[in-house]
Amino acid sequence: MKTKKEPMKPAFNPEVPPREGFIFYRTFYEALASMKPRARLHLYDIIMEYALYGKEPTDLNGEQQRILH
Repeated sequence: MKTKKEPMKPAFNPEVPPREGFIFYRTFYEALASMKPRARLHLYDIIMEYALYGKEPTDLNGEQQRILH
């Protein structure tokens, strides 16, 4: 039986208000702790933008992709 595909919603909708906060677990910190400072800062920014605003990352390198997925 075929299912009807729903139209995809955009990942980032500027009309939706941002969240006020999110949970950041110790394991997230531990996964990022071994990274170089600039790369870690970049990944922190990506996490914040995704968690607060729903913005999907577009510029991840291999290490960053491995950590996020």
